Amino acid sequence: MPTKLSHSSLETFRNCPQKYKFEKVDKLKVPTPLYAHQIIGLVVHRQIKKAYELADKNVLYPLDEMLTAYDAEWEGSVRDKVVPASDSATLEDEIARGRQLLEKFYHKYQPFTQGTHLFAEKSFAFFLPDCPTEFRGRIDRLWKRPDGIYEISDFKTGKPYGPKDPAFRLQMGLYQLAVQDSFPNWEIEVAQYFLKCDEVVSLRFRPDEVDELAEQFRSEAHAIARAERLDDWPTKPGPLCSYCEFDRLCPAMRHKLVIESGDEREKATLAEAARLADEFLAVDTELKTVKARHEALKEEITLAAKDLSLSRVQGQGGYVSVTARPSEKLPAVSKDPSGHAALTALVRSWDETTRELCLKLDDKALLERLKKNRLSEEQKSALSKFVRVEETVTVRASHKKAEDTGDDAEEESVE
Repeated sequence: MPTKLSHSSLETFRNCPQKYKFEKVDKLKVPTPLYAHQIIGLVVHRQIKKAYELADKNVLYPLDEMLTAYDAEWEGSVRDKVVPASDSATLEDEIARGRQLLEKFYHKYQPFTQGTHLFAEKSFAFFLPDCPTEFRGRIDRLWKRPDGIYEISDFKTGKPYGPKDPAFRLQMGLYQLAVQDSFPNWEIEVAQYFLKCDEVVSLRFRPDEVDELAEQFRSEAHAIARAERLDDWPTKPGPLCSYCEFDRLCPAMRHKLVIESGDEREKATLAEAARLADEFLAVDTELKTVKARHEALKEEITLAAKDLSLSRVQGQGGYVSVTARPSEKLPAVSKDPSGHAALTALVRSWDETTRELCLKLDDKALLERLKKNRLSEEQKSALSKFVRVEETVTVRASHKKAEDTGDDAEEESVE
């Protein structure tokens, strides 16, 4: 189990477990460019922090002093190491952009005395129930608004995204859990301030949403622990690969190194692998077409069998049996995240023995204990509220040869 996790490390694991291994487990150090936007973010945050801390002492941070301090951050050896994020802008352009962000922010929010300032740029650490991993991070600002709401503010120098974006919910949800850990009775709102477009995106999480996020962080901590235990770190090739500092070490990108190398044996093997890949892709396309038609036929024959009240449909090459039976289901995290979060909270409130048996929310384990009367009356009553009955349809094809020998029978379920 990882001992410490932050929003950035969780995000790295979500985007690519292999990169998480390179960065957090192997702790590899590779030469990486220091982009201007990274420095802008750090410097702008420092100046905003100073503005609020001085305002808390009834001192207004003059704009000219703020900009002078900002410019000073770019002097010396730092300037020589920083590069623009794209070819369309020079380093001077990037530095000027940072100044503009600060000026915009200053003119809108000075004298920085809105509400009651509690702290800025403060690190936090907390634990979730039933999870030994410590979650860590840094909150840009926490303050109490005049309406009595405590706001967790996060300042962004990049492009804006909305409150429904997973990046917003996961980062700000983790911050809210951190504050709630120390102040469970506070009414909290989270907000991200996008300085570039002068836009504020805010959200007040519902209690069930906070529970759902807590369960996700717990599950991700367990997933990372499993990856460490099995040394299982899959790659996730995608657009982010272009910006990854480990691209030359990654198994998903190694073909580039083989092409660049002078090893003729490896190049020949790569050429054969490429031929096999093309053949596999062609067969895979055919297979997907057949599978799609197979699924469509199962649905059509199920409808026909129900319409005729048949459990067996005879054909010239054999017969297809269609059976429909009720089955009990519990809320799945993919289909009903809020219901799953509520069920998780219920199970975690049970006695230790029952909780350990059912902690992973295995449908069969929970439903089996319910069916065999191995729960208390109170537990049965609470769990029954989550149980829903669905029809499970089983479609089985029996070929003529299978009727005689018992072989070649295929069974698949449609739910």
